[in-house]
Amino acid sequence: KAEEIIRGVGFSQVRVRVRDGMAKIEVAKSELERMMEDCNYSHVASELRKLGFKEVALDLEGYNPESVGNLSTEKRKQNGL
Repeated sequence: KAEEIIRGVGFSQVRVRVRDGMAKIEVAKSELERMMEDCNYSHVASELRKLGFKEVALDLEGYNPESVGNLSTEKRKQNGL
């Protein structure tokens, strides 16, 4: 669900990693600047908090498909991703 929200704002390459109630957003490096625009990040963070995340952060290194902490498909479904 979290990734669907971000895709709905127009971001194509998205990953949300979850740890201890925190959502860490990864978007393509080419889209980082657009995400950091106040209206985009504020909207996304607000929507993710409505899903129950206590904290929302943007990974400034961008999307990394091989990042340690990739969640299995089943675990991602359990976390609403």
